[in-house]
Amino acid sequence: MFGDKIKKIRKIKGFRQVDLGIRCGFKSNTADVRINQYEAEKMFPKGNILRKLTDNLSVDNSSLYKEDTGSFEVMAHILMDLVENHSLIPVEIDGEYYLTFNSKSPEYYCFLRIWKELKDNYCDNEYYIKKQSFFIDNDDLFEKYSRYKELISLKKKKAEIQEQIDSIIKGEV
Repeated sequence: MFGDKIKKIRKIKGFRQVDLGIRCGFKSNTADVRINQYEAEKMFPKGNILRKLTDNLSVDNSSLYKEDTGSFEVMAHILMDLVENHSLIPVEIDGEYYLTFNSKSPEYYCFLRIWKELKDNYCDNEYYIKKQSFFIDNDDLFEKYSRYKELISLKKKKAEIQEQIDSIIKGEV
């Protein structure tokens, strides 16, 4: 499982084994061998090497160890977590089932919009077409989401200042 995930993400990122190995600090003559050993699960990266590997693949190290979501049981647990923690709900429209958030928070919809854009970009990747799977760079997703939250915060501050200005003007008239 661990090795398959490294291989899958490496290919999606467009790295050859030697490229990833060099980026992780291995010498060019052994870089591909080391990555191959991790992918074949003959060795497991530890400490600094694991950090370099996950940094270069732009993933959290726990994501390399987590169970795949391929089974219905695992998928059901993930969906139940989303129901509990993020107000995800299934809805039926014209006999079709969809998932949506029960919250009217624009943050959820912004997050989904950004996620969809990134998914669509990764789905153009040739590897996606072959494997029918995709990987989203968490850094891209959360950077865009953080910028959105900052923008919302600035808009709220602007509205508060405008309210104060309006009340001052009304008080002076």
